[in-house]
Amino acid sequence: MASSSPFQPLSQTLSQALYVNPATGRDDASGSQSAPYRTITRALRRATAGTVIQLAAGTYSTKTGETFPLVVGAGITVVGDPVSKGDRLIIEGGGDYLSPTFARQSVTLRLEDKAELRGVTVINPQPQGTGVWLEGATGANPAARVAQCTFTRCGQGIVATGSALPEIADCMFQQNTVSGISLSRNAKGELLRNLCQQTATGITLSDNTAPLLVGNRLVQNRVGIVISGNARPVLRNNVVERNGEDGLVTVGNAAPDLGKPQDPGGNVFQNNGAADVRNSTSAVLASVGNQINPTRVNLGALPSAKGLEFIASTVAEQIRPISPPPQPRPVPTPPLPPVPIPETGLTDISGHWAEAFIAALVERSIIGGFPDRTFKPDLPLTRAQFATILTRTFDLPAVRSPSSFVDVAPDFWATAAIARAVEMGFLAGFPDGTFRPNVNLTRVQAILALVNGLGLTGGHPGHLGVYRDRAQIPTYATIPIATATQKRLIVNHPQVELLRPMSDITRAEVSAILYQALVITAQARAIPSPYIVVPDTVAVAFSDTTRHWAADFIQGLVSQGAVSGFSDGTFRPEVGMSRAQYAALLVNTFNPLPRRPALEFTDVPTTHWAYRAIQQAYRGKLLSGVGENQFRPDQNVRRIEVLLSLVNGLGLPPGNPLLLNRYADRDTLPTFAQPAVASATGQRLVVNYPDLNRLEPVREATRAEVTAMVYQALVQAGRSPAIFSPYIVEPQVAAQSAMAPAAPSVGQSSPPGSYPAGRPEDLPMVILDPGHGGADPGVVAGEAQEKDLTLAIALDIAKLLQDYGVQTRLTRTDDRTVSLGDRLAILQQTQPAPSALISLHLNATRPPRPTINGLETYHLPNAAESRRLAQSIHTNIVQTLEMGDRGIRTASFALLRPPIPAVHLELGYLTGETDVANLTSPDYRQRLGKAIALAVVQFVRQTVG
Repeated sequence: MASSSPFQPLSQTLSQALYVNPATGRDDASGSQSAPYRTITRALRRATAGTVIQLAAGTYSTKTGETFPLVVGAGITVVGDPVSKGDRLIIEGGGDYLSPTFARQSVTLRLEDKAELRGVTVINPQPQGTGVWLEGATGANPAARVAQCTFTRCGQGIVATGSALPEIADCMFQQNTVSGISLSRNAKGELLRNLCQQTATGITLSDNTAPLLVGNRLVQNRVGIVISGNARPVLRNNVVERNGEDGLVTVGNAAPDLGKPQDPGGNVFQNNGAADVRNSTSAVLASVGNQINPTRVNLGALPSAKGLEFIASTVAEQIRPISPPPQPRPVPTPPLPPVPIPETGLTDISGHWAEAFIAALVERSIIGGFPDRTFKPDLPLTRAQFATILTRTFDLPAVRSPSSFVDVAPDFWATAAIARAVEMGFLAGFPDGTFRPNVNLTRVQAILALVNGLGLTGGHPGHLGVYRDRAQIPTYATIPIATATQKRLIVNHPQVELLRPMSDITRAEVSAILYQALVITAQARAIPSPYIVVPDTVAVAFSDTTRHWAADFIQGLVSQGAVSGFSDGTFRPEVGMSRAQYAALLVNTFNPLPRRPALEFTDVPTTHWAYRAIQQAYRGKLLSGVGENQFRPDQNVRRIEVLLSLVNGLGLPPGNPLLLNRYADRDTLPTFAQPAVASATGQRLVVNYPDLNRLEPVREATRAEVTAMVYQALVQAGRSPAIFSPYIVEPQVAAQSAMAPAAPSVGQSSPPGSYPAGRPEDLPMVILDPGHGGADPGVVAGEAQEKDLTLAIALDIAKLLQDYGVQTRLTRTDDRTVSLGDRLAILQQTQPAPSALISLHLNATRPPRPTINGLETYHLPNAAESRRLAQSIHTNIVQTLEMGDRGIRTASFALLRPPIPAVHLELGYLTGETDVANLTSPDYRQRLGKAIALAVVQFVRQTVG
């Protein structure tokens, strides 16, 4: 069952695929599964970024036609048999590679930027030969991945040098004559869960390297790990034992991180021949939370060599899910001190980056201000205060037994809140029996609490790539932080790429992440903010969705990790989706909290692959059973079930029943479902293909239809950017059809998303201002001029808005000079009165600095509607185009001062190497215009209806 489930990790989904078989293939074949190539060499010549090369079992060598070294180009993936680590799939050989840093080398494979190698055995029989070579030019920092491979009978298994930034994970290195893994120069990256054995040195780190080593095992080598030069690696949870000479050797100015008081090392050094740790540096190594026998530490041969200092860990006990107790004893609840919530506004949050989050929580009576009507947003928060806020936000079943702490007295003001937060699974105490209620809460502790308490899952270490300071993330928090990132729980200000995990969290930051927790559990609508961390999305191309009507919906949901394709590279959009699969999709998307007791279904045993998802979806009131205590997990879900579950999951109110007149087959809609379907129609959740006017409620839904409607639910919740599609049922069109004697045919329906036809004065009006023009070119970079690019973007936006029934007026429609006074006059004379103004510009640095790129958005200070418009446009652009984010700012430009919502967009830097390449691409400008238009449409709808 699990093997056929569509809910597979994205890494298992194939993009463009080429196949290679050394026994049956031919290099003059097509490279398809039925007509594979014979050599990897041929496949690599044809492959481009995004290609997956699938290898069949066998030996690939010069005898089968390979030419070494094999160069795996940027963005190309080579896959063999990851499960067996390439047990029957061998790449053997070596060829000359002239390294910029190490001269001539014998190399089997060389991986370039973002290349990936999985599931092969690599042998380089040449003396001192290297299996895989990774090298980055200074400042390039190419990231490549090697996973689930075996390296044997090489001189060196993997070498990473220059400024390489690899991920080397779950590999086996054995019987290599020099080293298993070697990092030199400025290489960094991550070495995760590898096994090195029967090798001269398991891992060698030199020069200025600074990788993260987690969960590796180094056994039966001559030496386990050698760290030299100025290397600064971070070691967590590694096992170094039974090596012939030493376990860990440090020389020169090496300074490995073996743990910190709030991030214990968890490494084991034991039973090595001469010494478990040999420190030959002139500095004392600090060991926190490692298993090291002090008598097995050797100072080395240098007179200045120092030893090892053992420092106690102060880390809190990690929360582990346990079965809830049958009947937890009630905890006395002494009254909590009142937190005053002002009847009027708080005086110190206006214009603050977290103002919208704070105001939303104040409105819900979750958090409040101080008696002087201030909020003090940048003040730290204690663990006791956080416990109090958690209990005001969530009321979940107990999953832990009540705890008492030696430093929390029965009459302490937050005793009851601490007990309740612990019972719900959000917080835990420290190993010494304390809770430390008055100690400031760190950012990592706050994020961990929410991930644990809400039971969030699904993170992958690859999601941490968005953080420049990810090496500071404690090892025990890696997966929870990755999960929080994938769920868009984390909010970072002022730099979105800096997590600052060990910093004290402020009241504003707690407000932001707490509100995000409400959003991802479908209890609140998303608030646009440029500081919400959006993980890197993987563009996945399915072989059967090209030009499919639902392709954009599918890609949008896949990019968020909610659903994926099958291992053969297909999505199968036209097949049905079982109720079990749909339950898993709902849980992945909405993370529902329990709203009713569990119910054991007779046809869903605890061993069923979707048991937990079905239970969570049921308890969250997203899905119910079918018949008496049955769920029917293998029965395909119907369209009406999809709409009912989404309306329930989002907590939407019943809709206007007149909207149902939109559907020609409304008589087939059961009476009990009519309020929910009317609600779904009013909220734009209904997607009908191919006939917009036919609901077909009892028909089995296809995977494409399910994906489209679930994606629309995310749009309704503000969690995803809107998508243009003619198959979304528009409530305005539906309302108009309700008054007509008959529903129009598909060909007569209004454009997607349009307002109902009517008098022009009844339609919203938006002013578009393409900056500069005529004698004023604006910023100039080569042949690219600001005035031309802003006009092209404005014309694209105008067409899209008009398709949506929004009137537009441009301050200029061609290359002419328009003064500021003329622009203001156009604004003042336009009728009907404009609903918004968008002024388009491009940026530059003087002198040119190619590394500065990104979007800047401006609005007038203290203008709430302009700020809301700015947030909507800014967030939609950043998320849709993955554009550099330079923030939302305030300014008093003349065009921002009229009394209507107005924003000034600096859409990139013509002096920036990334932005200028994008902005001179018509395709990019069209996508940019679409992102702006969709945000404006959403804003106008919310503002004028």
